[in-house]
Amino acid sequence: MKNVKLPIVIVVLFTMFMVTQSCKDDICSDTVCLNGGTCNDGTCECAEGYSGSDCSTLWRSKAIGSYTVTSVSCSPTYTGSAVVSSDPSDDLNLLLDIAISNADSEEDALYQFKLTMTGETTFTVPTQNPCLNLENCSDFSGSGQIDADGNITMSTPVNDYDCVWTLIK
Repeated sequence: MKNVKLPIVIVVLFTMFMVTQSCKDDICSDTVCLNGGTCNDGTCECAEGYSGSDCSTLWRSKAIGSYTVTSVSCSPTYTGSAVVSSDPSDDLNLLLDIAISNADSEEDALYQFKLTMTGETTFTVPTQNPCLNLENCSDFSGSGQIDADGNITMSTPVNDYDCVWTLIK
C-alpha cells in the first residue's frame, strides 16, 4: 500500500505544479513589437535599424531634414547647406545632399553621400565618389554620428586632410 501512495503523491504534485505554471500570465501577451521586433520578458528587442519601446522609430528618422554645413578641418573651410533624406532602397541608408559655396567658381560644389546606419546614432560613409559637378574629386569614406538634436558630425579623410563636416539643423 505504501508503494501505491508514492506514485499517487508524485502525480498529484506534478499536476498541481503544471496547473499553477499554466495560470501564470504571459508577460509578452500585451506587448506589441513593431518592424520585426520580438518580445523578451515584456520588453521589445528591436530589429536592426529600429529603436523605441515598441520598435517604431527608424534609426535614421532623427537625421532627416535640412542643415547648415561647415567643414572645420579641411583646407579651406567650407560652408553651405544640406538636406538629408531617406534612401528608398534600404531602411539603413540615408542620402546626404550638400551644396558648398565654392570660392573658385560661381557654381556651388555639389555632393551626394550615401550613409549607412550602423547603430541608433552612428553611421559609416562607404567608399564613394560623392562629387556631382567637380572634375577633380577623390573618393571619400568615413564615419559619423547623430546627436540627440539630430545634428550630424561626419569625418571623411581625403588626401592629406581629415575633413570633419558639421551639419546643424
